[in-house]
Amino acid sequence: MPDSDSMPVGDDNALELQLFRELNRLGARYIVVGSHAMRHHGADVPPQEVALLIDGDLEHQRVVLQALDTMPEKAAQELQGVDLREYTEVHVADRVLVKLATNLCGITYADAAAEIEWEEVDGVRIPYASLVMLWKTKQNHLEEDETDRIFLREKLKGILPEEELHSSPVTEGTSEGFLGQIWRKIF
Repeated sequence: MPDSDSMPVGDDNALELQLFRELNRLGARYIVVGSHAMRHHGADVPPQEVALLIDGDLEHQRVVLQALDTMPEKAAQELQGVDLREYTEVHVADRVLVKLATNLCGITYADAAAEIEWEEVDGVRIPYASLVMLWKTKQNHLEEDETDRIFLREKLKGILPEEELHSSPVTEGTSEGFLGQIWRKIF
């Protein structure tokens, strides 16, 4: 398992750890996905936003937003009363950009919870998506995820069947984004 070098350095690192600490303190059900999870698994990608797959239960969403309210600019306050399940992804643009999703490529927190890989950084336990679960969350048509799929495909050789590693990404029920959804509706 990677050491604390898998996390970004500097003030953002401190804010991210503060966020994870607060999520844990409040009992939030979340899994780190995206670039941070890719780094956790050894990918040489720059740390970007903190992407979280969260439990979609409304009461639980409030817990996550309460944790995000500890961030310096209090950007999460704008989401009070919003059901995050209504959106593919919600961005909370504070000092650290946090992306929240209740569903990624048809994968929910409940689907992924059994495949969490824990890492402790400076006394904070952080739940990362496993390689297999991360692969499942990248089954979309986003060009920006292609590099991640190539990396994951290589790491998963011998773990997943070859046909699964070389099948086309799915589109139905995915987090392909607004333009991809429009494209599908037009054609």
